[in-house]
Amino acid sequence: MLGIVGLVATGTAVVMISFAVLLRPARPPGASDVSITFLGYTNTAGISSGVFAISNITSFRLVYTRPKVQVKMNGSWPRADLTGEASNLDAQEQVVIILPKPEGGDSWRLMIGYGRRPSPIVGALARLYRRSPIRPAFLQQRINEASAVLIRSAQSNEVKE
Repeated sequence: MLGIVGLVATGTAVVMISFAVLLRPARPPGASDVSITFLGYTNTAGISSGVFAISNITSFRLVYTRPKVQVKMNGSWPRADLTGEASNLDAQEQVVIILPKPEGGDSWRLMIGYGRRPSPIVGALARLYRRSPIRPAFLQQRINEASAVLIRSAQSNEVKE
């Protein structure tokens, strides 16, 4: 009986040490991970629309939220809600977005939220930790940091009329 308890304790210790070593927080995306460029205007079905390129300039996949248009009013930008549906943007990939030009305002720009998903290995270790009957407190913060999608924002340059 003591042999089984010892084996379980040793196995649990090995798993916890693996968590401590393998679960490092993902590198947060830097300010230059995404580039948003205004390419110009196009006229689609009689509607003037802005054309933007969103580029992932990293060597890893990012996720980004649906682009939001911000209109500058009375010299200030409103706060943008960057939550919602997300899409993948592979390493070095670029997507082109066409959005109707907003009415009114001094100028406008495009904003997105973006981040990096944790690796599948980190996700599997986090699930294993959550199912474990023994969960050391010192690992909880590392688990949370390593399994989170880190969100930052990026915006295009200001587009004047």
